[in-house]
Amino acid sequence: MKNTLHLCCFLAASFLFSCSNATDSDQNLGKSSPELEKLLSQQQVYATNRQMDSVLILGLKIREIAEKEGDSLAIAKSLLPIKGEVDAANQRKLEIYLPGAIRYFKSHGRLYDQAKLQASYGAILATKGSYELALKELLSSYDILVKLDSLGPRFSVVLNIGNTFSGIGSHDKALVYYQKSKDLAIQLNDSLKMSSAFLDLGIEYKTSLPDSAIWYITKSAELIPLSYRSFLALKVDYNMAQALAVQGKNAEAIAIFNRILAESAKRNETEGMAMAHRGLSSVFASMKIYPKAKFHLEQSNKIFTEIGGQDFLILEGFPEAIKLFETFGDYKNAFTYMRDYKVKNDSLVSLRKQTTIHDLEIKYQTEKKELENKSLKDQVFLERIALAVLAAFLGALLYFYLVRVRLLNERNKAYFSLMRNYEESSAQFKRSRKLEADAEGQLLQKLYTYLEKEKSYVNPKLKVDEVALAIQSTQKEIAAALKKNKNQNFTACINQYRIEEVIRIFNDLNYDHYKLEAIATMAGFGSKQSFYTAFESVVGVKPAFYRQKVTDDLKAKNNAIVAN
Repeated sequence: MKNTLHLCCFLAASFLFSCSNATDSDQNLGKSSPELEKLLSQQQVYATNRQMDSVLILGLKIREIAEKEGDSLAIAKSLLPIKGEVDAANQRKLEIYLPGAIRYFKSHGRLYDQAKLQASYGAILATKGSYELALKELLSSYDILVKLDSLGPRFSVVLNIGNTFSGIGSHDKALVYYQKSKDLAIQLNDSLKMSSAFLDLGIEYKTSLPDSAIWYITKSAELIPLSYRSFLALKVDYNMAQALAVQGKNAEAIAIFNRILAESAKRNETEGMAMAHRGLSSVFASMKIYPKAKFHLEQSNKIFTEIGGQDFLILEGFPEAIKLFETFGDYKNAFTYMRDYKVKNDSLVSLRKQTTIHDLEIKYQTEKKELENKSLKDQVFLERIALAVLAAFLGALLYFYLVRVRLLNERNKAYFSLMRNYEESSAQFKRSRKLEADAEGQLLQKLYTYLEKEKSYVNPKLKVDEVALAIQSTQKEIAAALKKNKNQNFTACINQYRIEEVIRIFNDLNYDHYKLEAIATMAGFGSKQSFYTAFESVVGVKPAFYRQKVTDDLKAKNNAIVAN
């Protein structure tokens, strides 16, 4: 029975949509004949005064004349002022025009009018049980309204999307959109919208959280504006009665359903009478008062069938009817209902499938023609853009490649120059170690001899005190001699020897597979960072580059020897 709960809420939401922007600007859509323009103006007056019966009747006349004159604009515009609840018969009359009107507004760039009619069309499709098609129209309308930043119209579409998800049993998604509608209503500070949002939340929570349902429905009743009280009060009462019935408060529920039945009969609102009978049937069935349950259920199904109600609403009463007939031992009627239920259900499923396929085919053919009309120009245009983008991309790649090659060449030249400078300065430094004459020079000679003979520099924890003791000197004398003759400190001197050791290992292909860090440790460096810093400071290039150059030269030399 859950689908019936939102039936009126679909069109109520459509009513709210229309109220938010009842008069759209149509100056840019062209002009119809004077007679049609006059009738359209009169229809708008009726809509402003909420004379919806007159709006519907005059709309039929406008569309009849417009069809003879081939005026698509007038047909489309005659659908815009329709607001509020529309009975099943008028829904069918409107439905056949809506797809064409939507396409008309879309082709003329009237996005708001397109979204407005898509919302109405989606609501009608949902009341028929065509939920898949309804969602396509409603979500499309929602996307447009988000882009247009139309809060009021967006509210009704969000509400209808929630109703549609509820119709297909997607409780979580329905609640997401109902919460969105509530937030929008609060943001708009619109009591009518808030009342509708709270009502739908109450309906959705009715089975899972009855206490929450009653709170939301009560809140909805409090928020109904006086001018719309007759419009929404019966719906609120109906859902309050169902929520009370879920809690087992059957007497209160029956009293409310009887009041709805009496008020609906007084107003000659046949759908309200049918829904009240359906509600009474459910309550009496839960109380196991089967005669009354059977009576009210038969009355409900009878009224729905007589007024041409939607098949899915009629079908909802069949399982209860079958169960009640079986309880009474009336197997003949139970069998008849079972047979009719199967036929109607199969027919409804088949109809939904056929409708979906048909609508998809129409949509496909329409879009196909539109695409074909644009395809030749668009294809050439896109191909040119693609070629231009591809050429620009390839050109950019080539440019960056050439720039990279040039920069690498320049870097390599600079590195090679630095390496030659280092080799020359290193050779000169080694020669200078043997040419010292004064006292400081002789001390340095003893220092160099000790370091080269003992290779103590490979000890990463080597201290100047140890060296001073070994060569019978002091730390201060060594520091002064290095400062005066070489303008360096003890650490720089030791690192010089360590770097020479690293380069010696680089020139031995037996160590080709060793990692740089391992070679640095072998040479006496205590950390990776100190090695890289000292090497680049002294040699001028990175260790990896130097090693690669040395290795390539050695391998090339060996290959030349083998070849000869």
